[in-house]
Order: sequence, then C-alpha cells, then structure tokens
Amino acid sequence: MIWLQVLLWVAFLILPFTGKLNPGTGKISYKRMRDMWLDAKLWAKDEERNRLVAQKRQQDKRSAKAAKKEAKAGSRDSSYQNLEEVDVEASNSGGGGKLPPCTEEDIDRMQEELYEQTTFQRKVRAKLAEAHFYYDVVTYPMRSELKQNRLFSLLTWDSYAFAFCMLLFFVMSVAGTWANEELRYEQNGETLTRDPLLHTFLVAADMMNVFTGEFWTNWHTQITFQLIKVLFSLSAVPFFIFTIGPLAKLFAHTDPTAYTRDGRITVPDPNGLSSYLRWIKEDVLDSKTHAEELDNRFAAKDMLILRRAVKKAEGVLAHAWHKPGTARKVTTKEKLELDKKLHKIVNKEKATAELYQHCFPDHVLVDEFLEAKAQELEKKKQEEEEKKDRKRRLARSSSKSSRFSTGKKK
Repeated sequence: MIWLQVLLWVAFLILPFTGKLNPGTGKISYKRMRDMWLDAKLWAKDEERNRLVAQKRQQDKRSAKAAKKEAKAGSRDSSYQNLEEVDVEASNSGGGGKLPPCTEEDIDRMQEELYEQTTFQRKVRAKLAEAHFYYDVVTYPMRSELKQNRLFSLLTWDSYAFAFCMLLFFVMSVAGTWANEELRYEQNGETLTRDPLLHTFLVAADMMNVFTGEFWTNWHTQITFQLIKVLFSLSAVPFFIFTIGPLAKLFAHTDPTAYTRDGRITVPDPNGLSSYLRWIKEDVLDSKTHAEELDNRFAAKDMLILRRAVKKAEGVLAHAWHKPGTARKVTTKEKLELDKKLHKIVNKEKATAELYQHCFPDHVLVDEFLEAKAQELEKKKQEEEEKKDRKRRLARSSSKSSRFSTGKKK
C-alpha cells in the first residue's frame, strides 16, 4: 500500500509534463509540456533568487547587529562620545535603520558563489543547490497557484486519508502489543510496569525492522493491516461515481491514451493493429530465421503484395483516429483483411510447418483439435461397429445352440 501511494505521488508529479491527445486529429501535442517545462524553470529560477535575496537580507541583518554592538562597545571606551552619536555612526555604516537594498549584481554574485566547485564542500553545496532547483521545477504545478487544478485537490484528500490511516495503524499496533504484554505478564502473575513512551518507541523500532519480519508476520498485525486497508479503500468512495462510463471524462477532462514501447504517449489501439503490424514486420518479413524460406519458397510478387498491405495498414492506423467514432471499426476491419492476405500467401501448401505455425499458431491449434476430435469420433465409430459385430456373433451362436438343442429333443 505504501509503494502504491508513492507511485501515485510520482504520477501526479509527472502528469502535468505529459503530452495532450487531440481527439479530432489523433495526434499528440507536446506544446503544453514544453511550455510547462519552460515556465517551471523560470519559476524555479525566481524561487532560487528569492531564497538568495532572503539569505542576503539575513546576512545584512547579522552584519548590522554586529556593527551596532561594536559601536556600543567602542562608546564605552570613549567617555566623551555619547550614545546618540554612536547610533548615528552605526546607522551610517549599516548598523541600524534601513538595510541596504539587494541589487541584481549581489544576486548574480551569490549565484556564482553558490555553483562554484573549487573545493569539495562547494561541490556538495552546488549539487544540493542543483537538486533543489530541479525539485522546484518538478513540483511547480503543485506549488504554483496559477497552475493548480482539481486533480491536486484529489491528491490532497488521498494524502490526508493515507496519513490518517497510517497513524491509526500505528496507534492500533501500539495498543495491541501493549495488551498482549499485559496478558503475558498476568499469566505469569506479574504486573506490567514498562513506560508507555518506551513501549511506543519499541513498537516503532519493530515496525521499521523489516529484515526479521516478526512484527509484520504476527496475526494481530495482519488483521490490523487488513482493517486499515479496508478503511483506506472506503476513503475513495466519494470518487467512485467518476469511474462510471463518461463521468470520468467530466472529472478529469482528458481522453484515453496509451504508450509506445519506448515510453512515448500515443493514441490507444484496443484492437491490437499496431502490435500486429510490428509483429509482421519484425518477426515475419524482416526475420533472419525465415528470410531464406521467404526468398526461395514464395514469389517476389506475393512478398511485394504483403509489404504493400502492411504499408496500407500503417496509413489506416495513422489516420483512423481523425474520426474517433469509427476508429475502432476501421482498425478492426483492416486487421482482418491483413490477416486474410497473410493466410492466403503463407499457407500450408507453400510454407513449411515451422513458418506456418509461427504465423498462425491459432490455426494450428484449431486444426490439431479438429483432427483429435475426428480421430476420437472414428475411434468411437470403430468401437460401436465392434460392439455390433460381437452382438451379431453372439446372436448367431445363440441361434445355432438353440437349433442344436431342439434337434436333440426331436
């Protein structure tokens, strides 16, 4: 449950920087992602400059206080100088009154000092500053008031519910182990005198000790954890209505998307046409295992027809989502047509058993099933004929014996 929650937080951090699907064209627009990333970097730079300004003001305050203390200490040594003159001199030197303004040159100088890597300590400080900068970049959609949306209110609700459930689990675990200890002491005729605070720390240590697993394998812990899981699941009840049909789009205002093999966002292909095309190109047409057989056993004209059909199907897949209402029907029809062409060219008469099984494993399984079924029916038919033959033989033998017995009686 903890790892799922961590994955949810990471997903919410990455989600604003993804591309956006245009249902009308079926294309993915990355303009919003680039604009968001640029805005996040500018915002992070502003945050860094604000931190440097605050740091500079703190340094000025400390230096002003130090100068004022030195001026007062010097006034004690000089009996002819009164306190008002000291305050005037301290204010003129920056020791009191209004602090000097923080200029752009000061900020630029502090940034250069921050990212200096002359010594090991400065290298560590520069890496920490860089990590803080990218932390501001990634958390920009969550921390900036201009970019927040309704999904982050959902994340806030989920985080509070998760924290409450974890706190409740810890309290129940502490109370449960305390009750077990009391029962064990009572069975021995003793009284539990352990400090409750110490007991709480011991339970926390047992929870963090994941190597032995004694705490987590205990049946009390298992039951408590299942109860907390049920409670945490119930905290998502207010959002259950948005999982029904088109209501999900009303809440998220997003369209369904998918991912390519290299992790890029793309239009969904529920019929599997894209995977089917990739399989034909990589595992059949361009496969080194079957290259010699395709060149020797099949005509060049048939291979050209198949490659053109693959190219046509790729074009259909690219343009099908221009009309999302008919995309599923069009891609399904194209996949069936391509499969028929492949079966017409790579058939049992031309292809070897290995290639045919590689291209049409489902057909091979169906043929094997039908063949086994036919053999089973033939076997049953033979058994029935053998039974009939045995019955006829028995009938003949019984008729002969009856004739023989009647002849003897006569």
